[in-house]
Amino acid sequence: MPNFVKKILLNKSVVSNLIANYGTTISGSMLSLLFTPIYIYYLSIEAYGIIGFIASLMVFLNFLDLGMGQTVNREMAKFHKDPVHVNYLNNLVFSLQAVYITIGIFCALLIVIAAPALATKWFNAEHLDTNTVTYALIILGITIACRWPYSFFSAALRGMQFQVLLNSNEIFWNVIKSVGSVVVLKYFSGTLITFLWYQCIIILLQTLSSIFLCWRFIERPVVQRHFDFSILKALSGYIASMGAASILVAFIFQIDKIILSKTLKGVAYGYYVLSYNLAAVLFILSTPVYITLFPHFTSFIHKNEMDSLQYEFHKYTKMLSATLLPAFLMLAFFAPELIWIWTNNPEIVKNASLLVRIMSVGVVLDAYMVIPNVLLLAYNKTRFILITHIVALLVMVPTTYFLSIHYGAVGGAVSVAFVLGGYFVFSAPFVFKYCLQGHYYKWVWHDILKIAIPLIASLVIVKYFLPEQFLHSRLPGFFILVLIGLLLMLFAIKISGITFFDKFLFWKKN
Repeated sequence: MPNFVKKILLNKSVVSNLIANYGTTISGSMLSLLFTPIYIYYLSIEAYGIIGFIASLMVFLNFLDLGMGQTVNREMAKFHKDPVHVNYLNNLVFSLQAVYITIGIFCALLIVIAAPALATKWFNAEHLDTNTVTYALIILGITIACRWPYSFFSAALRGMQFQVLLNSNEIFWNVIKSVGSVVVLKYFSGTLITFLWYQCIIILLQTLSSIFLCWRFIERPVVQRHFDFSILKALSGYIASMGAASILVAFIFQIDKIILSKTLKGVAYGYYVLSYNLAAVLFILSTPVYITLFPHFTSFIHKNEMDSLQYEFHKYTKMLSATLLPAFLMLAFFAPELIWIWTNNPEIVKNASLLVRIMSVGVVLDAYMVIPNVLLLAYNKTRFILITHIVALLVMVPTTYFLSIHYGAVGGAVSVAFVLGGYFVFSAPFVFKYCLQGHYYKWVWHDILKIAIPLIASLVIVKYFLPEQFLHSRLPGFFILVLIGLLLMLFAIKISGITFFDKFLFWKKN
């Protein structure tokens, strides 16, 4: 490997990590947006609904790691540069991986065993036969076993700050998975089962690569690594708190789709999943910030560098506003046009536009809670996180069920927007009583609203004066909306104080 490539891949700076994490997120979202209409073309909207349910269940189960991924991330961030803790980190990863993989196998077996019952008694399939749905769920169980260890080993690599390398590896496999799926559907077999088997094989290869990279970069221990129960016991409190929080988050983000898979018919559920995935792009835009900042903030608190922590908190919130708000406003103002350009399907435009607009409001508000939540985790304030998640779940389950029964997919979307937006409205003020006291006003006004208000005003003007016929053709409409989105982002960068010349989009400190 050339030295300059090696230097890039092994770069550990915060700037490089953030760019790499955004690279993975943006490329993943673009691949999803590009290939989803192709998958629907070959497999049907109902089959896509099954894929969406499978994806939701995989995300849900990945949260059931009992906090071990978060724990290994934190411990690596604290001690990976300390030669005194080499043996500790080796035994930590070795011990946690054994427990982690065991849980993954158990979850996979549970899905395989439950597949026939889920296919016959849970899904309201209209065109897919029961055998196909059952087989799809069995493949899901196998895929979970293949995918499960990836989250743990990628968390360890992030804690060691090898995020550029990890993201490069992930982008590679995402491209292979997306492009290869189309090749398989077009030239080999255009069935749901073939599609899922191919995905399973690529996921297995991606997991194996993450395991290799993790053990490659952990310093060799002085004595042979072994399972150390005392380490698990010492970390049990943090693991238990994070595990409970992860389970609650999994329920909150996936329970709507699980409930609606029962209350909605197959096609309507497919529209809902499609709409949720489009709105969720907003939250995905905040994920790289979370991944980058957790070890970064943990290090500040470990070293008691409070001034740097405060400065970085507001800097990254402004940066988040400059990326998140333009995307949200484009969805809110141009949802029908974007969906039509994306899918070229009037039925999807008719059934998904309102759902996207409703859900995007809740998702964008919740995305803003990412940085305050990183702060809570870095301070180990897990009790407050648990309480807020419990309240959100207690509200979400009955609300989603009731509204979806009476108002269908729109009711489900309203429930999602209400609960996710509630984090911003109700829990954010309390966060600043635990951490960064006195900074709540600056966070809301200077970091968010002072950027949002001019953007909204400018887009109202653009929407009013933009002739509708400009968007009637897909290709010209695409370029017009891309241009509007880029100009909106540049405007957001300008009013937020971020420049391209100060450490790649970082806020200049006056």
